[in-house]
Amino acid sequence: MTLIISLVRKELVQLMRDKRTFFMLFLMPLIVMVMFGLGYGETKTPLPIAVVDLDRTYLSYMWCDVLEETGLFKVVAYPPSIDIGKELMRKGHVYAVVVIPSGFTAKVVQGESCYIEVIIDVSKPAIADIIRRGMAYVAQAYVEALGSRFNLFRIQLQYVTMYGPTVKSIESFMPVIATLLLQLVPMSLISVSICRERERGTFEMLIMTPITRYEIIMGKLLAYFIATLGDLFFTLFIGISVFDVHIKGPITDLILICIVFLLTSLSIGLVISAISRNQLQAQQTAIFFFIPCLLFSGFFKPVALFPKEIKLISYTLPSYYFAEAFYKIMIKGATLADVSTEFTALIVYTVTVLIFSMFLLKMRLE
Repeated sequence: MTLIISLVRKELVQLMRDKRTFFMLFLMPLIVMVMFGLGYGETKTPLPIAVVDLDRTYLSYMWCDVLEETGLFKVVAYPPSIDIGKELMRKGHVYAVVVIPSGFTAKVVQGESCYIEVIIDVSKPAIADIIRRGMAYVAQAYVEALGSRFNLFRIQLQYVTMYGPTVKSIESFMPVIATLLLQLVPMSLISVSICRERERGTFEMLIMTPITRYEIIMGKLLAYFIATLGDLFFTLFIGISVFDVHIKGPITDLILICIVFLLTSLSIGLVISAISRNQLQAQQTAIFFFIPCLLFSGFFKPVALFPKEIKLISYTLPSYYFAEAFYKIMIKGATLADVSTEFTALIVYTVTVLIFSMFLLKMRLE
């Protein structure tokens, strides 16, 4: 028993001496819980919606005012037609399109039932549920605001769903699967590989050969790029052939987005390998980086529902832009032109991190 206690004491002393392991063991849970509490706590973030006002009267404008006064919605666009409103939803600019029909004011004045059409994207159930409950509250508030001025009238909401009824559960989880495959796996593998080479001394042996440092790094990067890309093609093949997954957008655009994101992940892995002293630290750092990517990229809770401070974190994560682009192409049938913002962000992120990783590795090797 004394020997076991001595061994435990020795392991604890080593743990305390390794500052990064100590940080991962004690401070990481605290940081994750704080981030989780801030992002997934009770918040009231207005959802962006569009209003197609075909009536264009004082009472229809008042409906828009009540929408925003509730704090649940923010009208960001007033498209002139329903088709343009649906296009805004397809591109991800709004989560719902409210259509006020012509003759709305006349029916309110006459005390008749008034129908308002609400087009919602039900492929994101959390947001769709908030929109349904919020619209019911808005309708009640509108009736109460005008009840003393006009005869009794009713607002009846007619919901028109888009995307959701034909989306399978596995299709809604495909962005999560793709992110795990294209970020955590290659990022961990390449960072651990370089650290393992340094621990064994084979990296220094490679440097002594006529191969330049950049050629060594690019060789490793391309090797894991090809291997992970093969995994991606195999996963898509299984999903399409076995589980009948439907990709509504161009599959070439989807693959191009995946390729850019894969290069981003490999570049981050190079940075991790440059700042890690051994394989354990590389694995810990990769997991620590992946946790906020998993929490704040919109997989479990839409980014639109996060507080402003947490949204800033989401906007700095490459997985957020990849998940948005992947979702729009696969579920909504978007093209590369429709996700140009996300694609450009991934390109900038990849080039910046790749140059930075090359610089760090060069300093480390010298």
